[in-house]
Amino acid sequence: MENVLVIIDMQPQFASARDQHTVANCQRLIRSFKQAHKRIIAVELESYGDTHEEINALLTGYTNFQRLMKGWDDGSAELLQLLKSPCYHLTICGVNLAACVAKTVKGLLELGFAKIDVVSDACNDTCWGNPGGEAGKLWSWGHFWEIITDFRADIPDPDFCPRNLDVFDTNALTAQLVLDFH
Repeated sequence: MENVLVIIDMQPQFASARDQHTVANCQRLIRSFKQAHKRIIAVELESYGDTHEEINALLTGYTNFQRLMKGWDDGSAELLQLLKSPCYHLTICGVNLAACVAKTVKGLLELGFAKIDVVSDACNDTCWGNPGGEAGKLWSWGHFWEIITDFRADIPDPDFCPRNLDVFDTNALTAQLVLDFH
């Protein structure tokens, strides 16, 4: 099953997309996927400008890269139209975790995508209501799971979590990618 990196809304008009920690971890994923000659898709929300220049710089000239425009928070239908089938392993990074990332992941799950990994430290969220700092991380992940599972869950019950959805950080995922690519 082909593993595709999907970068969601890393456009500088979103404050969370300007966070250097998030940008650096997205770049780390891009380098890993490029090294393995894997497909990369940057999903952008219409009218919010181009993907962050530091990310675009890594993707310029890469022949296995595509840019995809979406008109709303959930970009799953556009991804399915581009990929033509849900028989993919998607690795997701980007912003905003409790909005576009969560709604796209939920849509992908509903469309039956085979495997979805969300890279926790390559996602960020500074949406309205987010208190920031460590409390903001808990807030974002609480809202992410609420959207994914259709109920409020600050700590998700594993019995209600989709079996084809995993959350990793870049260290764990990069180690797994190295193993998968060799």
